[in-house]
Amino acid sequence: MSAACAASWQSPTLAAWDATSLASSLKAAAARRSAAHVGPLHAVLLKLGLSASAIHATSLAHVALRAGLARYARELFDEMPRPDVVSWTSLVTGHAHQGLHRDSLALLRRMAGSGVQPNGYSLSGGLLACAGVGQSALVHGKEIHASVVKMSSRGLVDPVVENGVLGMYSRCGSMEYALRVFRAMPVRNIVAWNSMMAALLGSGQAEDALRLFVSMVSSGVGVDGFSLSIAVDACGELALLKQGMQAHAQVAGNGFEADVVVRNSLVDMYAKCGCVDSAELVFEAVSSNDAVLWTTMVSAYGKSGRAQDAVSLFDRMARMGI
Repeated sequence: MSAACAASWQSPTLAAWDATSLASSLKAAAARRSAAHVGPLHAVLLKLGLSASAIHATSLAHVALRAGLARYARELFDEMPRPDVVSWTSLVTGHAHQGLHRDSLALLRRMAGSGVQPNGYSLSGGLLACAGVGQSALVHGKEIHASVVKMSSRGLVDPVVENGVLGMYSRCGSMEYALRVFRAMPVRNIVAWNSMMAALLGSGQAEDALRLFVSMVSSGVGVDGFSLSIAVDACGELALLKQGMQAHAQVAGNGFEADVVVRNSLVDMYAKCGCVDSAELVFEAVSSNDAVLWTTMVSAYGKSGRAQDAVSLFDRMARMGI
């Protein structure tokens, strides 16, 4: 927030403010997640007679949500005379992204009951909320999925929404439905492949996750660090050293050796396969202060019976302030 904007809040006349400067200040406050600026900005909104403006009121509610003032945001929303689909969607998705999942779902139900038709972004927020709640929200997640299917009959659905359906079923523990959604996707982007692989690995189906990775590569879909990390983790869970080394070669070939998440997976994989020396080589290859990576290496030494090396590495962490 600029010093000029902050100073203008002190002015009793607020003469320096107009709709344009207010919009700019709302955007800056949202970026800073500034709770201190919500009240003053609300005062400016009222002073300029813009409290009935859906655009400005929605923007201020967005600032309040990002600043952790969810109740304030809902009160602002309730004061809007005619909230439109953008206002509703901002509130639904904002609550979901703030971890207020049940509130997000309640708002989505209110939205539907008010006669405002949810759009893809609204449904995406609802799916995120269902995923956050978990298995108990599966029924509501299926209802949202049905709305997505209806929407797709009128045209293509944004891949973000389809990935949201996939993630919802995965997080709610319904792998069968997640696989159905994945297989039915007309276009599977890298996010969908990664989400499905991560879901399989997380549900204890490491072999299926690894099999899906092979299909991903053979389908010509480009891999990223997340894809390779999942594949390496799957090899570690199955103690498949040969396949793990092949995955390591892909890591090197795709230039992800410096990616700390991938390196952590490689260290863990080699340790689980009983190759602590290889884990050590990966660990020492690139300097890093990442605490998770160091802890993985300490654990690898400990589990292999190299207690002195574990203690020595722990002492190095302390000396380096990690």
